[in-house]
Amino acid sequence: MNGTENLWDQLFQDKPVPEARLANLRLNVMRQIAEQPQDFQGQALLAARKCWGMILVGLFALGSLLAPLFILINGYLLAVLIKNTAAEVVTIITDIKPVIVLLWDNYSLYLLSILVLLVVLYQSENRTMNGRRAN
Repeated sequence: MNGTENLWDQLFQDKPVPEARLANLRLNVMRQIAEQPQDFQGQALLAARKCWGMILVGLFALGSLLAPLFILINGYLLAVLIKNTAAEVVTIITDIKPVIVLLWDNYSLYLLSILVLLVVLYQSENRTMNGRRAN
C-alpha cells in the first residue's frame, strides 16, 4: 500500500512550470485565438435559430400527423350541421306548403298578369332605347 501512495504523491506533486514553456504556451494560445476568432454572439444566435427551427418543424410534423383527424372531425361536424339544417328546411317547407298552395290558388292569375305586363313594358322600353319604335 505504501508503494502506491508514494507513486500517487509523485504524480500529483506541484512542480513549478518553467517560465519559457509557459510563455510559449501563452504565445501559442494567443496565435490560435487570432487565427480562428470565435463569434460567441453569432453562435448564440445560431443556437436560438436552431431551437426555434426544431420547434417549428415539430409543430409542422404534429400538424401533418393530426390533419387527417381534424379533417374527419370537421367532416363529421359538417355532416351533422347539414343534416340538422336539411331537417329544419324540410320542416319549414312542410309548414309553409299549405300557405303557398292557398296563395297560388287564389292569386296565381293576378301574379301572372302582372308578370306579363312587366315583360311587355320591358320589351317596349328596350325597343325604344335601341332606336326602333314599335308600330
